[in-house]
This record gives sequence, C-alpha cells and structure tokens, in this order.
Amino acid sequence: MKNNIYRFLSGLFALVLSLPLQAQTTTRIATGSEHGLILKSDGTLWAWGRNFSGQLGNGTTTTVNCATQIGTGTTWAAIAAISEHSVALKSDGTLWAWGDNIYGQLGIGSFTAQLNPVQVGTDNKWTQISCYENHVLALKKDSTLWAWGANSNGQLGNGQSGTGIYVSSPIQIGVGSKWTAVTAGVAFSAALKSDSTLWTWGWNRFGNLGIGNTTDQSSPVQVAAGTKWKAVRAGNGHITALKSDGSVWAWGDNSEGQLGIGNTTNQSSPVQVGTGTTWSHISNGYSFTLALQSNGTLWAWGRNASRQLGNGNVTQQNSPVQSTCSSTAVSNIAASVLQLQQNRPNPFSHETTISFVLAETSKADLTVYDGTGRQVYHVQKVFNAGTNDVKLDKSIFSTSGTYFYRLASEKYVAVRKLQFVAE
Repeated sequence: MKNNIYRFLSGLFALVLSLPLQAQTTTRIATGSEHGLILKSDGTLWAWGRNFSGQLGNGTTTTVNCATQIGTGTTWAAIAAISEHSVALKSDGTLWAWGDNIYGQLGIGSFTAQLNPVQVGTDNKWTQISCYENHVLALKKDSTLWAWGANSNGQLGNGQSGTGIYVSSPIQIGVGSKWTAVTAGVAFSAALKSDSTLWTWGWNRFGNLGIGNTTDQSSPVQVAAGTKWKAVRAGNGHITALKSDGSVWAWGDNSEGQLGIGNTTNQSSPVQVGTGTTWSHISNGYSFTLALQSNGTLWAWGRNASRQLGNGNVTQQNSPVQSTCSSTAVSNIAASVLQLQQNRPNPFSHETTISFVLAETSKADLTVYDGTGRQVYHVQKVFNAGTNDVKLDKSIFSTSGTYFYRLASEKYVAVRKLQFVAE
C-alpha cells in the first residue's frame, strides 16, 4: 500500500512539474519506495520517511516522520529518487548521490551505502538524471549519455548484460552527443535524440522496448523509425510516449490496462492511446499512467487498486478517464510551468523551431544571443497554454557558430544552445 502511494505521488509530481532539470526554480518532489524528497524554491533540500539505507541523506539510518533538511546547502537544482537511494543535481552542475549502493547505483566507484550526499566523480557538467530501482541514467551539457548501476538485462546500454554485472562509476553509452532526454524503467531504459528519434534498451519481457519483439537489448535500438517523438516516460513494464503532433502512444505490459488502449493485451510496438492530439505531459506509475491535456485536465488509466487514478473508485481503467477529484488542484500546481525543448533541427542551415510548453496562458520572453552575448532576436508576448512553436530562419544569424536562446517567464528561466551552419 505504501509503495503504491509513493509511486502515485512520484508519477503525479513528475507529470505536472516536468521542467528542465538544469533550470529548476519551482518546488519539486521525488519519491522512493518509502521515502520522499522535496526541493524548495530557495534551493534547500528536505527528506522524510524510511531511512534504513541512509536514503534521507541526514547522516543516520533513523526513520523521519516530517521533512528534515539535508545539510545546509541552498544550491540544489534537481532531484530523483527510487527504491532506497537518492540522486540530486546542484546548480553548479555537480551530481550527488546517497543511500543504498549494493549495485553501484550511487556511481561513486564503490558498493558502500552512503548516509550523506557524496559527489559522483568530479564533473560539473551534468544536466539531467533519471533512476529506477537499481540503475541511473544521466546527461551532460555536451548531450552525451551516461549510465551506472545494475546491468542484469542490458539496461545500461553498453553492450553487456548478465546477473552480477554491476557498474559503480558512470560510463558513456555509445559515442554520440545528441541525446536530449532520458527515462529509466525497472530494468530498461529509453532516451530521445535531438533529431526527435526514440531509442530503447534493456529488459523486454513484455515488449516494453517497442521494437516488435520481446528480446532483451544491451545497446540502444530505435523505436518506429521516421517518427518524431517529443517526450517519453518509462514505468515498471511499459512505456508511454508523446509525439510532436500531440498524440500519445504506449507499449509493453498491459496486464492492468496501463497502456490505455481499451484492452489488456501486451503490445511490442507503439499503439496510439485514443485519437486525441491535445496531450501535453505524460508520466508512468506502477502499472498505471497519468497524462495532462493542453487545457489542464488530468487523465489516468490502468491499475487503480489504491485509487491512484484519482477518479473516486478502485476500478481498473483500460482507457483514459478524467481525474474527477483533482483537475483544479493540478491546474493550480501547474500554473506558469514551462518546459523548454531543444530546438530542432540542430544544427541547422535554413530554419529551426524552438518549442516550449505552457501549463496556462501567460507572458514569456524569448531571446537569442550570439557567442559574444549580443542579442540577435527577441520576442515578448502572451503565449497560449500548451505547446508553442517559434520558428527562426537563417536571416537572424549572420555567421556560422554557436548561439544561445533564453526563455523566461515570471517563475522560470532556461537557456539552450543552438548551432547555425551557413551555406
């Protein structure tokens, strides 16, 4: 029961507060199997719950009933938690971990549990993190992908797999530097590249890799070539993904209706959830799925034994149903939340598109700077709720090189890099 509650909260807050990790300025929550973390807007980090492995990061193994601050630091920027360990980013780009470490999931070069946050290596270029059970995925500023922890089913993506194969320090996955988003499942992984392609690897018992079979993969394999994917979320045995056209697709384990396709048949290739194209955010829980539409309404489907679908009953749902008791609350939580995507294509020569998501209609500034910091483009206007696209053509850019774009609203600032190649 406790595990289901924590997994529901984890899915809900990952859904409505899915901001870029390197620019987090709003309160954020993450949950493990029986512990919780909260990142406050002042940069402080707090924890509570079960602490048998030191997952609260307070120097003890004593369970805590109320949120207690972890250290005195005020520069925490992003958090992730699962099972009995925690991972967090600081605003300086350093990565820290603590708690259970039997599989090397802390990434600190050993298998010893840690009662306080310990830095992962010495690098200060980390930007994204995702963890599930016993492995961790992370991205660096150069868009390279790294992984560590258990690798029984090839979930690290380094071409190896097998019982007893554990990696206790970050290893780079492949040689590419075009990764933009990562998500970890129970023993499998998924990631997006800058060209909007989706790749999966690891455990594939239920077809959860979406590649048309149920064979485990120890290296990344592309899902549905030719498709433009925008977001992806992995769960305990299924994946849900959002296309650039606003449609939602799912595959993998469907024993409890978690794919939302009207039945309980497992799927080894992507299947569309309904026919709608107004979805804006997605998140997977333990055998259930949550999703937001661009109008701010919350929908859910799958397992409901612990009322995790928020529709007032305990009946399993094989298709999306609106969460009748929380749409107002979710709208309030999500107010002014943005999600800035990497521009696509990148690099580009003719035209590129900057996309971002607003949870509500609000004013925002988009500014583009050249490598010297000179402003070359600026727009300030009221943008609509949902996905907004701003197209930039080559006339804005005078010479080949690296440029930066900055999106800012009342509560949010994020910066991305783009590359222009003059012909």
